[in-house]
Amino acid sequence: MKRLLLLLPVVVLVSGCFSLNPNDHTHPGQVALGSDGYTVTAEFADMQNVVPNSTVQRNNVVIGTVTRIRIENWKARVTMRLLKSVRLPANAEFRIGQKTLLGAQYVEVEDPATPTGRLTAGATVPVSATGTYPETEQVLAGVSLLLNNGGLSQISTITGELNKALAGRVSDTRTLVTQLNQLLTTLDSHKADLLEVLDAADSLTAKVAGQSDRVERAVKSIAPGLTTLASQRHQLVSAIADLGRLSASAQKVVSTSQAALLANLRQLQPVLKALAASGSDLANSLKVLITIPFPAMTTVNAVRGDYMNLFTTFDVSVPSLKEAFLGTSLSATAAGSDPLAALFLPTPAPAKGSTQVPTGTAPSPTGTPTATPTATPTAPPGPPPCPLLSALLGGC
Repeated sequence: MKRLLLLLPVVVLVSGCFSLNPNDHTHPGQVALGSDGYTVTAEFADMQNVVPNSTVQRNNVVIGTVTRIRIENWKARVTMRLLKSVRLPANAEFRIGQKTLLGAQYVEVEDPATPTGRLTAGATVPVSATGTYPETEQVLAGVSLLLNNGGLSQISTITGELNKALAGRVSDTRTLVTQLNQLLTTLDSHKADLLEVLDAADSLTAKVAGQSDRVERAVKSIAPGLTTLASQRHQLVSAIADLGRLSASAQKVVSTSQAALLANLRQLQPVLKALAASGSDLANSLKVLITIPFPAMTTVNAVRGDYMNLFTTFDVSVPSLKEAFLGTSLSATAAGSDPLAALFLPTPAPAKGSTQVPTGTAPSPTGTPTATPTATPTAPPGPPPCPLLSALLGGC
């Protein structure tokens, strides 16, 4: 019999039916663990030192027992058994309290200001309806703060340092506060625009993120160019410096010749006005000057596929050439009035065998009048000589 009693604990330990943690087993005197209770689950953000078999109290009266604690989604889910005889509202609040300064913790049930409904079996109390009473450490910290002047010494230090920093800068500080107020007012008035810019930036970043592979290829492709620019950095700096010197010289030239340049521009103004007033006439006149060998506007009528229409009339007669060169006809031009007419009109020659004899009387050196000579009849004149240009053009 004694051997059986000694072997019983060994068998229990080996079989795994016994745990060394006392909270894994039900203690005598626990409340609502049988048919007189129902199960409710509450979610806590912080469980402190609450363990299974902790009591659930309402107005310092035990109404249940904590049966299980597990962690899900960074929250503690506490399973409790509550007495059916205790009616709790559906919006009841559960908080973690402490029996004494150094005592165990428990779950306290508080009735809300306006109770509604009834808490039923299987209900889950959310985190918004749970909480924690101040702990002993927090109370002692508050007492320590109170005994140490409540931190007034630190406030005094901060105030003294602010006074030192603002000494002699009160006006500047006021101006800074005023400008800061204006800045905040401006930003507040453009709040919609700022939100729109942020939305646009968000859309841009989304598009860039969607094309990250292209951006990566672009960055890799631009790397050789950046390497080349880095290797030619000295030349680029020299070019920029030379450009600066060139701009300085150009500025000096422009400053020196400013008056002359403005005068030239003022003189060009009438010409430019005339060109602007001519409108399309200048362009149309250029069409007449451009020949290939036809005027530009008649090219379509002249060239037909692989052949070309060309009709030419050449007038090289003396009257036409005279009119083309001199601007007048031969009949309207007298030899004495136009120097070029001698090239086309024959010059009359004096008659052969005749002499010009002056008529009338003239005083002699001795004072006696002399007889007046008379013209002597001669033979009829011959054909006039042919001018040079008329001979070349076949006019005579």
